[in-house]
Amino acid sequence: MAKNEDNKPPDESPKDKPGKPDKPDNKITITVIYNGAPMPLEVNSNQALQAVLQHALQLFGLSEGPVLFNEGGQELALNQSVTNAGLVAGSRIILRPRAVAGGVLCG
Repeated sequence: MAKNEDNKPPDESPKDKPGKPDKPDNKITITVIYNGAPMPLEVNSNQALQAVLQHALQLFGLSEGPVLFNEGGQELALNQSVTNAGLVAGSRIILRPRAVAGGVLCG
């Protein structure tokens, strides 16, 4: 058996263990902020932001309404994955209503 520099046998990799997947489960923890209250949320980095939104709404006891924004204030497209949105472990996203477009009332 090969040994590393510390003269110890190398750790087994997950693929060497029966019944273990070759890849990690892709779970990361992000922070969702709603009305100034931060809450951790564990997500799969491959899941769509639509699923993240649903989990975030449940986390805060909401049924619908708010959408997700990044810390820069840009609304996140819900059809993209967590990874494609640029979110990594420790990322912070904001749950809030879309900005209402201003207009003139006619009447």
